[in-house]
Amino acid sequence: MDELFALDRVTSSTRNIKRHLIFKPYHVKGTEKVPLIPAEYISPQHIARLIDAVVNQLKIPHIYETYLGGGTTPYDPKMMLKVWLLGYSSRIYTGRRLAKACRENLPFIWISGRQMPDFRTLNRFRLRLKDDIQDIFGQVVRMGLEIGVIEGKDVFIDHTKMEANASKHKMVWGKQVKKRIEAIEKELEDLYKKIDELNLAENKLYGDGDPFSDKEIEPEKMDELVERIRSKMKEKEMEKTKGREAKKSLKRLAELLRKRREYRAKKKILNGRNSYSKTDTDAVAMMQKDGLSIKPGYNEGIAVENGVVIGVVCSQNSADNVSFNELMDNVVENLDKKPENVNADSAYGSCENMVRLTRDAIGNYLKYSMFHPEKKRNYTTSAIRRESFTYEPGPDRYLCVNGKYLEFEIEKVRKSATGFSETTRVYRATPQDCRDCRFKSWCTKAESRQIEVSPEWDKWKAEAKANLNSEKGWELRQRRGNQAESPFGQRKGNLGYRRYFLRGKVKVTLEALLYYLGQNCEKYRLFILNMVQYDGNLLRAFG
Repeated sequence: MDELFALDRVTSSTRNIKRHLIFKPYHVKGTEKVPLIPAEYISPQHIARLIDAVVNQLKIPHIYETYLGGGTTPYDPKMMLKVWLLGYSSRIYTGRRLAKACRENLPFIWISGRQMPDFRTLNRFRLRLKDDIQDIFGQVVRMGLEIGVIEGKDVFIDHTKMEANASKHKMVWGKQVKKRIEAIEKELEDLYKKIDELNLAENKLYGDGDPFSDKEIEPEKMDELVERIRSKMKEKEMEKTKGREAKKSLKRLAELLRKRREYRAKKKILNGRNSYSKTDTDAVAMMQKDGLSIKPGYNEGIAVENGVVIGVVCSQNSADNVSFNELMDNVVENLDKKPENVNADSAYGSCENMVRLTRDAIGNYLKYSMFHPEKKRNYTTSAIRRESFTYEPGPDRYLCVNGKYLEFEIEKVRKSATGFSETTRVYRATPQDCRDCRFKSWCTKAESRQIEVSPEWDKWKAEAKANLNSEKGWELRQRRGNQAESPFGQRKGNLGYRRYFLRGKVKVTLEALLYYLGQNCEKYRLFILNMVQYDGNLLRAFG
């Protein structure tokens, strides 16, 4: 008992002993004398190391040729490209934030070689890439083929509406421009007649030419006419009332000519589009995904394989299928070969796109608009559809369910927005046959039933339907959502990158390609990390 009491006294006494305390050395003023070696702080698995290895393999002689020499020593283009790719893979999309990262962020300090370009230099270099970015993107895609992350086999395609860096309150609408030009032309016609009636025929504003031609009246000539009217009024050769009316007409004429010039300039910018924004004249008003708001934007399309984006296109047309051929050309160029199969949703299932795939011997797995409705049980019972009619090739006519015939009426040629021509044949029943038909309420609301047939479209649709219902088609349909839509979900949902920072179609395409280059590098990094033979060094995969 005494021993326990003695032990307790020793323990309690040791708790009150204050030991000698030593902290690790820390001197702020002395750190600048010690050279910083950030490579020690960058792990072998860091994305910066992979970007460094990827860019080192790129062939970019055309970018070097854009430098003229002389003046201050420029930064190495490969270093600048590495900095931008690391920025886009790290949620840094602007020059100011990137310049700040090169001074404060260790991976950026390391990849830039401790160089610190300012934001103007970074932004100028990004614009310097606009003519070579497609080639750079293609080289990086082919690196994915070499390491095995993609094979050029099953490609998935999708589009999304991306908001432009433009104001939705400064839109110019094509219909409004057309309407205003027509109104101005009509008023000008009446005004020219009125001026001639005011005894100014001897000094016609438009000379011997057409008053409604593109040639505008010179301001000097207008001033000369006003001065002539004033002199006539002063010499009492013209009544004051008539003179004031003439001057008023000339003033209105000058205003209309100025307005016509402005609207013609707007029409030229539209170039067939339905709208554009004054702050980004390449952007077009598009309905956003919420189905409520209309904002200026671009229709960005991507082609994806195994999570890697292998093709990018920024379209000014809100219809997805319009830029399909352009996107496929981009895919073939980047892969340096044709993919085996292409799958996309029903927005792409047009005759033109299916003809393109068949011509290039690519597996046609494009859904057409009625692919899913045709699978419903009530598809054939809820209404009398075209499939319910029987074709008789001899007399070239269709037989309806009531035993009446639809005779050939006319042949039409339809042209798509890209200039593709599709021939359709129209067959129509007589009004008398339809009027007395007991199935009319299920067949048509018109006076007589009409069906429009495209033999070529029927052929490609049947081929696509067979492919989609096959085992391979089922597999591709199951994978499409994850493959084609995940890059958009990552960009808009997870990263909050919903709006472009640059303006103009060329710059917007550059911005999109830089973003997907950064994301592809991240995909390559994850693929290498998951490889069984991975030995911990990213550089060896690109060595």
